[in-house]
Amino acid sequence: MEYDRIQRGKARGTWQVVVLALLLGSANWAGGQTPIEIPQPEVWAHRISRVTWIRTPGEPRFRTLSLRIEADQNGAVTSVEMTDGPEEFRDAAMALARGWRFKPFERNGQAVPAAFTD
Repeated sequence: MEYDRIQRGKARGTWQVVVLALLLGSANWAGGQTPIEIPQPEVWAHRISRVTWIRTPGEPRFRTLSLRIEADQNGAVTSVEMTDGPEEFRDAAMALARGWRFKPFERNGQAVPAAFTD
């Protein structure tokens, strides 16, 4: 009898772990939708946040870099990756981009998750 109770407890614990794993895994699916690739002119039109310059100590330099950004249906940045540019600016640029906001991107009248390079 004690053995049956222990086995039921193990089965219940396993079931809970499986449900938790499914829930956590689906958190990044954005409602099951794959981000839509957005062209640059549309990105500019949807930007709410200003682009901020990264200031460096010492001699002023102008450097460009490219970020691969994904935003959810509400226009909040969910993922940032630097694809090109000086490595010393990577962390600062990614931190700034995580705070950017965009007007929701729409396709067929529905807000969709978006992906673009900026």
